[in-house]
Amino acid sequence: MINIVCIASETIGLGHLFRCKAIYDYYLASSIPCRFFLDGDDYSYNIAKRLDINYISQLPSTSKTVVVDGLSLSEQLSDWVKCHPLKILVSPVFDKPNIFDYLLVRYLSNKAKYRFTGVSTIIDSSFSFVTCADIHPIRLQFKELTLGICLGGGGLSSDIPTIIDALDHIDIVKNIKLITGENYTYDSSKITTSPFIVDPWSFLDGINCFIGAEGNLISEALSRGIPTLSLLLDTTNNKNYHLSELGILNTAARNPLDKNAIVKWLSDLQNLSDVNRKIIKNINQGTASALPRQILYLDQLS
Repeated sequence: MINIVCIASETIGLGHLFRCKAIYDYYLASSIPCRFFLDGDDYSYNIAKRLDINYISQLPSTSKTVVVDGLSLSEQLSDWVKCHPLKILVSPVFDKPNIFDYLLVRYLSNKAKYRFTGVSTIIDSSFSFVTCADIHPIRLQFKELTLGICLGGGGLSSDIPTIIDALDHIDIVKNIKLITGENYTYDSSKITTSPFIVDPWSFLDGINCFIGAEGNLISEALSRGIPTLSLLLDTTNNKNYHLSELGILNTAARNPLDKNAIVKWLSDLQNLSDVNRKIIKNINQGTASALPRQILYLDQLS
C-alpha cells in the first residue's frame, strides 16, 4: 500500500493536486494499492471532487511507503509520515525536508541543495511531465499566432494587462486566450478570458504559443508541441532549467517584467518553428510515467 499525501489550497495553487492525481491514477490503472489523503481547504476539496478523486480527509493507517507533495506538514501529519518505513518527497520546496528518505524532483537549484543534506535525491527532467498522460507533440504552423496566457498556480495575474499592452502592435498575434483569476476587461475582439478551471489543458486547444509562469501548464503546453515562454520571478532559480537546456523552453524575467523579451519572442516565427521541432524530438509518450514508476521502484527496492 502506498499512501499519497497532497497539501493543496486556493492560496498554494493546484499544482500539487494535479501531480498527486496523476500518480494516483497511474497506480489505480496498474492495480497497485494506494490511498489519496488530501490536506486542504474547501476550495481544494471541491476541485478534487470535480476531478473525481476518491480522496480521504482523515488520516489512514500507516503503510510501507508514503509520498508527500506540498510545502509543509502540520505537527500531527509530520508525526504520522515519520511512522512510514519509506518516506518520499516530490516537492522541491519544503520547510522540514530531512524527515524524508528520498527527494524526487525535476530540478534542484544549488541554493536549495544544502537544505536536503542527508536526503537521497533523484533529479530527472522527465518528472516535469507527470501530469501529461497524453503526451503527443505535433507539428504546428506559425503563419498566425493564437497566444495562450496563464500566470496562475497560486500566484497573481496582475502582469497580464501589461503583457496585453505590449502586444498591441504585433499584428501576427490574431487571438489571445487568457486564464485569469482577476476581473479584467479588454476592449478587443481577439481576446477571450476564462476563470481558473478544473481542466486547464482544454484551454490549450487551438493555441500555437503559450506564456506561463513555472508550473504544470508549462509542461502541458510542451507536451502538445507548443512553444512556451516561462516568466521567472527569480531568474537565478529557473525551476524548468533542464527544459531550457534542451532548447525547448524560453524564459524571460517577470520581476520586473521584461516586455521587450516577450515581444521579441513572439516576433521570431522561425524560432517558434524551430522550438516546435525540438519539442517533438525530445518529448515522448513514456515520459509521463517516469515519476510514479520511480516511486514504485523505490517501494519495491526497500
